[in-house]
Amino acid sequence: MKIFTQRKFINTMLLIALFVLAATGIIAYRQIQRLIEANAWVVHTYQVIKKTDQILLSLTDVESKILYYSISNNKLTIQDIPNILEVVNKDFISIQLLTRDNPNQQRNLVKLQFLIKDKSELIHQAINNSSGSDTKTSIALMTSQKNINLNQQISQLIDTIVDAELILLENRTVYSRLNSEKSNVAIIITGILSELLFLLSIILLNYYLNKKDKIELKQIETERELIKTNYKLQENEERYNLAIKGSKTGLWDWIVGTDQVFYSSDFKNLLGYEENDFPHLFSSFENILHPDDHDRVLSLVAAHLKDDVPYIIEYRLKRKSGEYHWYQAIGQAMRNEDGLAVRMSGTLLDINERKLVEKMKNEFISVVSHELRTPLTSIHGAIALLASGEITALSSDASQLLDIAKTNCERLIRLVNDMLDIEKIESGNTKLSLVKCELNKIIEEAADANQAYGSQFSVKIKVINSRSPICVNIDHDKLLQVLANLISNAVKFSPAHDEVKIMIEEQNNNMVRVSITDKGNGIPVEFQKSIFNKFSQADSSSSRKQAGTGLGLNISKSIIEKMNGSLNFITEINKGTTFYFDLPVGEKIKKNEIQQHLGKSKALILYVEDDTDLAKIISTVLRNDGNLVSVTTLKDARKELKAHSYDLVILDILLPDGSGVELLSSIGKRNIPVIIFTAYEIPNEYLHYTNQVLIKSKTSNQELLNAVREAIA
Repeated sequence: MKIFTQRKFINTMLLIALFVLAATGIIAYRQIQRLIEANAWVVHTYQVIKKTDQILLSLTDVESKILYYSISNNKLTIQDIPNILEVVNKDFISIQLLTRDNPNQQRNLVKLQFLIKDKSELIHQAINNSSGSDTKTSIALMTSQKNINLNQQISQLIDTIVDAELILLENRTVYSRLNSEKSNVAIIITGILSELLFLLSIILLNYYLNKKDKIELKQIETERELIKTNYKLQENEERYNLAIKGSKTGLWDWIVGTDQVFYSSDFKNLLGYEENDFPHLFSSFENILHPDDHDRVLSLVAAHLKDDVPYIIEYRLKRKSGEYHWYQAIGQAMRNEDGLAVRMSGTLLDINERKLVEKMKNEFISVVSHELRTPLTSIHGAIALLASGEITALSSDASQLLDIAKTNCERLIRLVNDMLDIEKIESGNTKLSLVKCELNKIIEEAADANQAYGSQFSVKIKVINSRSPICVNIDHDKLLQVLANLISNAVKFSPAHDEVKIMIEEQNNNMVRVSITDKGNGIPVEFQKSIFNKFSQADSSSSRKQAGTGLGLNISKSIIEKMNGSLNFITEINKGTTFYFDLPVGEKIKKNEIQQHLGKSKALILYVEDDTDLAKIISTVLRNDGNLVSVTTLKDARKELKAHSYDLVILDILLPDGSGVELLSSIGKRNIPVIIFTAYEIPNEYLHYTNQVLIKSKTSNQELLNAVREAIA
């Protein structure tokens, strides 16, 4: 700067070498312009490189966020994805503008534009499919061959664009250097003639150095940005690995058609193996698969690879300790353009504790089934007999106490029955016996059976029948169970001195609809979505008149659906609710299918039951209709059947010396009617030996009496 302050010296030198300075000025000016152009080329090139790198970084960041969201289900992770994609589009437009004078780069950008579009569509598809517990589709999309190919193509194309810019920069730098050398020669020659030319050269040199410093500063800033980007990528990768480890989920990736399988460290840890103890082979998995599960697992794998059958399966694997544990595997095949599976990836989850809980639950259900149903039936039967006054006259106080005991016993029986029903439905053991029935008569039967219950709430039950009989293929007892639940619910939620309407209407699609309507307060909006869930009840004290298990509607919906129908409702706040179910219409019942039964009195009945208390109660119930002989074992039953000719056998299943079904074949050969009266469901193959199967806790004294009278008729 001091040189520039010595103005007199500079002016003298300028006057002496005016001509030289003029020529030198022109040369210097041209050199400065070239340096500016070279600097502009450098900045231009680094802008293109930075923008392309930013596009790749943004797409990688989006993919990491989706994978993390698929694991954590944290919606905050993907909230800024649309903004990131918008930034990608802006960066792409900037690159187009920066390279608009370069045809080769423009052609590369057209290819990149299509790849970014495909990548964006895949990202949106992954976001839309990543909801609730359904994360496998998003993970599959992000790990799919299509996504891998897109990433490779985008990365390669960006490298091509960057390389082209660097080559262009190098060529321009060489060109600039050659021209600069020529200019420097001219400046040196003229500088010999004038000190001022020397000073001007220094100025030009300083100017050049300043520009160089700025370029180097830009390079440093670019390097810092790259370091930050690499750190973010590493941080995202660590976050993803932490999420996988925290969920205690093992990952596996199989190259279909080979023995090569990648098992993650968490996969091996779930099996108790160290990193190098478990080879990355498909045979390693087969060797620890339980023999009873081997064929089932491989069959499902083959079905998934062939027809894309969902691969969600539970099986047992041998841990390093030698114990077998239960695991759940979820997998998805990745296919090539021809639709052939080339890879299959998935997760492994330890569910051994859940399986132990399920075993305990099943054991508990077994205890409830036998240890509660039989004594509850005895208690209820005894209380019902006493409350009826047939055994002995009761005082008013005693009668009230017995009514209270009877009511609460019935509530307990309903709870036990609902729990057992829901367990059977969930385990898939509910089997219906569909027979042709006249729906009108079943509705009348259900209405008559619930009139007494309606009277407790001062509510009448009115049936609006169709003009002609309608036949359906249904399970008679199960449909009565559904009707009893829907009618009792309608009664409970109806205003006093009102009525519940039951309507039968034929639909245009060969279906018949049964509607049960009340004029209650309606179903609260917040409860409507969960009304068919287990243990669901409206909590409003104004809308609940009587406690329940919250299982009735769930059971009813399952039963109707198993009879090829559907159950739903219509409700309006403060105006009432209509529950309705649709069933397929069957053929009409022919006259020769209607049987008339004639009864006879005092039949000889053999009752096979190891609970002597229940036997005494049943003997009292049937005292006017038959002579009851009770035995407690299969051995005694065989003796009685051999010694006497019985009109009816009432048979329990679980006996001290075996199963009651062992008697069915011999009883059938003698053409003796059989009523199964038990706490258990019997296998379907034995049903043809029986007249009826009655469940103890679900059968009242009167229902048993009616069944006996029908059987001996």
